[in-house]
Amino acid sequence: MAKPKRVTRKQLLKEPDEFITTTGRIIQWGQQHARQLTVAGGIIAILLVLVTAYRYYDNWVENKAFLLLDELVLKYETEKSSSDAMLAYQSTQEDFENLIRKYDKTDGGRIAMFVFAGISNDVGDADRAIEHYEASLKFFESDPTYRNFILSGLGYAYEKNKDVSKAVSYFRQIADGSDPAVIDLALFNLGRLYQQMGDTEKSVAAYTRLTTDYADSIYYEVAKEKVSG
Repeated sequence: MAKPKRVTRKQLLKEPDEFITTTGRIIQWGQQHARQLTVAGGIIAILLVLVTAYRYYDNWVENKAFLLLDELVLKYETEKSSSDAMLAYQSTQEDFENLIRKYDKTDGGRIAMFVFAGISNDVGDADRAIEHYEASLKFFESDPTYRNFILSGLGYAYEKNKDVSKAVSYFRQIADGSDPAVIDLALFNLGRLYQQMGDTEKSVAAYTRLTTDYADSIYYEVAKEKVSG
């Protein structure tokens, strides 16, 4: 028996009209045959047709969003290595914005918000980073891993905007959380930012907690020096 042809990434990205047409035909068929199906007790059958079509479409859209994101990140990294980060950012910015806007209901589109926020932060576009970090935060509020990355990104972005007190508020949320993998970095940033604000007591308290609770942290020695003066 001949093996079925495998659909490539390129084909998937270039055939939205054909897919939507096929899905539309499935739904149209269900509508045209509604009377016959109902006579045969087919209300459930109609629902199954519609649910199957919806799920198929939903999975297809989700997969396409991730493929587009993968291609955009590759494009950004390639251009960054051949020129510089700012030029790569300017070259891909519109594509990222379009992806986020078009696929904002998918996981791929929402992760694109987070990814593009990080790229914006890296090149110094703090305002755009904040915009997309805050938008993505509401989608990942219940996911501790993404949430902590987003809070950290917001902290760094507000620091770049010279709003140190706002930056502190985000690192404080991480430090008050329960993920030991990121608390030491949050405490280090709190110690550093409180020092910038001239609040020596809170700065030392943050560094002290780091040295007491996270002796294996890569920031331990620096924090220890800060505590000892």
